[in-house]
Amino acid sequence: MKEGNIINDGYNEEVDKLRRAKSDGKDWLAKLENDEREKTGIKNLKIKYNKVFGYYLEVTNSYKEMVPNIIHGNRHWQMQKDILLPS
Repeated sequence: MKEGNIINDGYNEEVDKLRRAKSDGKDWLAKLENDEREKTGIKNLKIKYNKVFGYYLEVTNSYKEMVPNIIHGNRHWQMQKDILLPS
């Protein structure tokens, strides 16, 4: 089990998806960050991570008026200092 790759690519779609998430996660986050910058026009928007909040969007106060009222699923996002947090 330590070597991995016991299940071949293409055998199970869910396993392939999880494998891609592990290997391509940073690229996906970079694309998401860039897409959100373009969508909102907030040039300094950043995706950050910490152990308390997990992943979050960081926006400086000079751009806080440009932050849309975001509803993602059943989660509302709000400004707290210079970060967007689920409320």
